Amino acid sequence: MDAPRRPPVMLTMTRVALSFVLLFSLASCNNIDSLTGPDRASLSGTFTYKQSGYTVAGARIGILNASGDIIGSGESNNYGRYSINGLRPGHYTMVVALSTYTEVLRQEIDVHAGTNTFDAAL
Repeated sequence: MDAPRRPPVMLTMTRVALSFVLLFSLASCNNIDSLTGPDRASLSGTFTYKQSGYTVAGARIGILNASGDIIGSGESNNYGRYSINGLRPGHYTMVVALSTYTEVLRQEIDVHAGTNTFDAAL
């Protein structure tokens, strides 16, 4: 015998409640000061296609340290914009892949304290 199904409203409420629990759990585990401050950096920019000039939505970005560990990641939005916060200033490798998981860019970058911008045509 199948278990009784929950009404759609109950499923939605359960998902919302779980989302809040997850959000507050993460917030309590991480000190927000560790993401900002004079010794932190952010990296943002826009990706476009070389041939058409259109923006690239859904590009996946990974920031790798010298050991090859991913220390930051993000994804470009519908306007091709991305933002990665909470980085330490330093020398990194940015790897960008499209939704097909095909690497389209591997770029060495220097990230300085504060706001950094890196735009690229893929």
